[in-house]
Amino acid sequence: MSSVLENLPEAGPQILEGEIVEGDGAELVKKDEIKAAEIFSDREKLTVLLGEVEKKVTKGKVDLKTAKGRGVISSKAYSIARLATFFDAIGKELVSERKAALSLIDKERKYAQDELKRIKGTVRKPLDDWEAEQKAEKEKAAAAAKYLADWEEALKDDVIWTSTQVFLKEKAELEKMREDLRVAQERLDRDKELLEERKQTLMDVGAAVVQGAAAGASSAAIQAEPQETSKIASQAPDAAVEPAAPDMDTKAMIHKEILSDLIAKTGMSESYAKTLIVRICKGDIRHLTINYEV
Repeated sequence: MSSVLENLPEAGPQILEGEIVEGDGAELVKKDEIKAAEIFSDREKLTVLLGEVEKKVTKGKVDLKTAKGRGVISSKAYSIARLATFFDAIGKELVSERKAALSLIDKERKYAQDELKRIKGTVRKPLDDWEAEQKAEKEKAAAAAKYLADWEEALKDDVIWTSTQVFLKEKAELEKMREDLRVAQERLDRDKELLEERKQTLMDVGAAVVQGAAAGASSAAIQAEPQETSKIASQAPDAAVEPAAPDMDTKAMIHKEILSDLIAKTGMSESYAKTLIVRICKGDIRHLTINYEV
């Protein structure tokens, strides 16, 4: 504490030379017996010490009318001020010492933490490496599973797309087939109408010939009737005469010609054209027949 004591004020209030001042408080405590660590860590000891100081400076009566009395009060106040400065100085010095000690403790604490952390890392490294390997394996397996799932999904999408394309292609072919059949039916209907018109014309001509022959009254006409009738009959179409049943070769030739015309003139495929001819022959298509006359 010597450094603290050296900084304390060296002189107090001036007292008249030759005067004797009793109880002026110049020595309120024995400073060499004061231990800062004890009084500042035990409130009870500090309270007792300050109580003794207070008793010393408040005992006795002082006559303020005399210079001596006023000097006593001034001396006591100065002694209290010096004691306060002393207590503050030794307290700050203790705090400084404690701070230095605490700083050293904190430094060593940090060193201990760093070393223990290093030791812990060394001890745990095999386990950390194993856990890292396990995590990598799991991530690899998860990635493989995801890749497989994505691949299967892509295959499904491809199958769906392919099936859709096949369906659209078949649908387009079916629509074309229907259109071909419609066009073929229209052509057949027109041909049938023309055939019916031709047949009706031939029938009308035949009827006219018969009626003209029956109306002749003269013998010349009667004599000429066979010749005229024969002449007219020879000029009339064969529609009124029931045609003979065609043989297999004739039918095959006609079927081949029909097949060729359907493919060439309607764009119909060979298989569909053959199916159409078979259906006509079986009578599955109403109002449509094949003329086997050659």
